[in-house]
Amino acid sequence: MSELLYLLDTDTVSRFRLGNAAIIRRVLAMPSEKICLSVITVEEQLNGWYTQLRQQQSDARLAEVYERLTRTAEFFGQFRILTFDTVAIARYRELEKARLNVGKMDLRIGAIALTQQAIVVTSNVRDYSRIPGIVYEDWAKETVENE
Repeated sequence: MSELLYLLDTDTVSRFRLGNAAIIRRVLAMPSEKICLSVITVEEQLNGWYTQLRQQQSDARLAEVYERLTRTAEFFGQFRILTFDTVAIARYRELEKARLNVGKMDLRIGAIALTQQAIVVTSNVRDYSRIPGIVYEDWAKETVENE
């Protein structure tokens, strides 16, 4: 793969959307084609909204949650989304067998990053550092970590 990609993990996306200045600065400083998300992050974010929708009992709150879901969907439309294809699934299965003590969704994001040769942008250095061959950066603290 010739282009260098920065794959924002779910926590980084949440921090970006909540206004973390360091992350916003780094994302805006990058050419947009270099920033991407994984379908795993989309899944995690949407699952959170679906859970909230099922719990609402007032029409006003239901409308508010749907509005926030709408903004989330629009946000995703700004980025390239990397899928969890058969190559990434195979890599995930290998990593899973290695028992790295990394959560399933982070391991899936890591597998996508490895197969796409993308740098994971994360504050979860503890878990991603356990994945062999992964390259990661923590933009929330404006420090760079590589393994």
